[in-house]
Amino acid sequence: MFKQAGTASHEPNLGAAYQAHLIDLLSDEHKLLLDELDNSRQFLAHFKIADFEREIKLFKGRFQSHVMAENLKLYLYLRMSLPQGSEQRKLAENMRLEMKGISKRVKAFHDTYGNGQLTPALIYACETELTELRKQLRERFEQEERRLYPLYKRQAVA
Repeated sequence: MFKQAGTASHEPNLGAAYQAHLIDLLSDEHKLLLDELDNSRQFLAHFKIADFEREIKLFKGRFQSHVMAENLKLYLYLRMSLPQGSEQRKLAENMRLEMKGISKRVKAFHDTYGNGQLTPALIYACETELTELRKQLRERFEQEERRLYPLYKRQAVA
């Protein structure tokens, strides 16, 4: 008899190996991303629109890279190592899904204000949204570092 594909009782390991440096790297990126938003705010406050748009473009690219690393390394590893149906796995999945919404917000912000169309009339709205976006990211990053990253470290020991 041939064994049918996909009948194993556990999920296949898709190469999601533990990386000891991952949490430090992601935490460092959090600080860098928030610093880039602060730089963007300074450029905007001084009406350096070209610098602002360049910084927002860099931020968007770095943010997308950060989210990709989380998806391919952190969340995949947690999905493969946490018991199915566990509260920890549900937490990780909920946080992954929440980040998808934040990613859409970052893209929309870039598309609205970093596209070469920023006018003096839009600056106030941009400043307000930038402040709100930074606050949301700061809170999210703190939550990841407090709740999610320790799960990753614990799984390596288990």
